Amino acid sequence: MLTSLALARARFTFAAALAMALVGLALLIHFPATEEPTVPVRVATVEVAWPGATPEQMEALVARPIEAGARELGAIKSIETIVRPATALLYVTLRDDVRAQELPGYWQKLRAKLNDAARQLPEGAGPVVIGDDFGRVAVRSFALTGPGYPAGVLLREARRLRERLSMAPGVAQVTLHGAADEQVKIELSPARLAAAGTDMAAIAQALGEHNRAADAGRLQAGSRALTLHVDNAPRDAAGLARLPIALRGGGFVPLGTIARITAGPADPPASEAYWNGDRAIVLGVAMQPQLNVLDVRDAIDARAAQASASLPAGMALHGVTDQATVVLEELSRVGDVLVETVVIVIGVVVLFLGWRAGLVTGAIVPLTTLGTLI
Repeated sequence: MLTSLALARARFTFAAALAMALVGLALLIHFPATEEPTVPVRVATVEVAWPGATPEQMEALVARPIEAGARELGAIKSIETIVRPATALLYVTLRDDVRAQELPGYWQKLRAKLNDAARQLPEGAGPVVIGDDFGRVAVRSFALTGPGYPAGVLLREARRLRERLSMAPGVAQVTLHGAADEQVKIELSPARLAAAGTDMAAIAQALGEHNRAADAGRLQAGSRALTLHVDNAPRDAAGLARLPIALRGGGFVPLGTIARITAGPADPPASEAYWNGDRAIVLGVAMQPQLNVLDVRDAIDARAAQASASLPAGMALHGVTDQATVVLEELSRVGDVLVETVVIVIGVVVLFLGWRAGLVTGAIVPLTTLGTLI
């Protein structure tokens, strides 16, 4: 019946087939395409630190309150807890019937529950760190190198690049890997402190006082009120060296005269990354769902080119991985297979039924493929 109806209205059939082909081609250009499908991960990690605590203390005073707070969420399948000295790591798994689109809401509720549970933790424990972004895959990654630059300067430029790349259309998240915070080490000798007439308590007190934000009052200037702030916190190793330390017999001495102060990357580092032998920070760019990775890649590369032009001399941004290249190769293979299929079908049909039947039958294959995109 459908065949006879299509033949009876040949012009309408041709117009409908042409429209379906054109719409399918238009959708194909920007059709969502990624190398790997989005897989919902129903597991979140919860990590809490309490320096100096034993495993027994971590279990009784940290892990159990966190577990109790997580179980209030509902839809919990299991909670696996690993307790070590000074740290506790929990794996919170949701039930399999939780839909993918519901996961962000559940993770937000988990954060709220654990924030309430964190108030019961002992002083010095925390913060509660929750990780739930395991399902995101970087579609583009870059390596930032700067031979000779301190780790802190390289990290600062990497964070600026992250902000610039995050504003590219289609970008969901930009993560940093191999970043090492710069830290200042103060090495003290008890014998040297005793000879100078001071102790560890005086140094700790001086550091605490200079790191405290103090309100210096307000200045009223007509209708305007200005807040005064005293900023006396040391900003680098040289500033710490000039920090005055009180002596037991009266007077002060600069911290640099009784301690060895050095600045450098955190040791041991949480992670390390290298590019052609140089220390680097890798930026992984994740894409928003239901987008075409080819379009997003072009937007990311445009932002990366603009951002790299403003980098300090000696720093460089290198492309590491590009998922769009893999997707383009796979799409090219699919296109080759489709062409081969059409040629084979047309050849076989023409051989046995003639040109007219062969062309009609051959057109059905690409037309059906394009129609499935609508």
